[in-house]
Amino acid sequence: MILYVRDDLCDDIGSMTFDDFLILPGKTAKKQPGTKRETVRVAIADRRFFLKRHWGVGWYEILKNLISLKMPIVGATTECTALRELPGLEIHTLQLAAFGCRGRNPATQQSFVMTDALKNVDSLENVCPGMWAQRRANPRLRYALIAEVGRIARQLHGSGRVHQDFYLCHILVDLTHARKPLTPETLELYLVDLHRVQKRGTWLRRWYVKDLAALYFSAMDLPLTIRDKLRFVRAYSGERSLRESLMRDRNFWAQVRARALRLYRRIHGQPPL
Repeated sequence: MILYVRDDLCDDIGSMTFDDFLILPGKTAKKQPGTKRETVRVAIADRRFFLKRHWGVGWYEILKNLISLKMPIVGATTECTALRELPGLEIHTLQLAAFGCRGRNPATQQSFVMTDALKNVDSLENVCPGMWAQRRANPRLRYALIAEVGRIARQLHGSGRVHQDFYLCHILVDLTHARKPLTPETLELYLVDLHRVQKRGTWLRRWYVKDLAALYFSAMDLPLTIRDKLRFVRAYSGERSLRESLMRDRNFWAQVRARALRLYRRIHGQPPL
């Protein structure tokens, strides 16, 4: 059994057992139907946290993923690893508060991960529509936002990792500074929902396409301009010039667009307007 509590929290929760975390009361924030996983908001000593609990996925779920050539996610260990590693890639995320894992059988393994709750943040899914509707009012913020999302994607993929749920709703923006004329260096975005983040040793291009297609799909209802899209390509490509990136990676970006369009049609039953 593994049980970790961050040093500054030992006085408040250091005496809690593994079972205490599994039964800790809180307000349900997210519970996927048909899964044995839930996320709750909890308050301890006037501090707020998010606690994600896993109660074993079962052999059926594991075999279903393996048959589909997917790596099954059996607990909170994957997310805990990502929470520890992403800051080293200069990607902001939630701060790990506690983690626990019990059992060697992957089908019945129990685990949890607890993170500090961020204050005054919202998802890009909620923030971007208003920002693009008023794009003439604050173009610098919009340009900075595109550049920063592209940088996050570049850092993540450059390390050989993929998010596998890379939608705008899983990128949070700090609204404390959102009304100021920001630059990419001062805009603070947080990548969250990391329970599927993995390193992929083979077929990386395929997984990068899936990540970027998910991101593009979630932004398709925004009035993105050609320049907006090119800014993202430039930010994602890093040191290469935009011209070089478009020439060398033309097929890659075509695959991203085609996959995003298929996903949009499947979800909405029609192409984007």
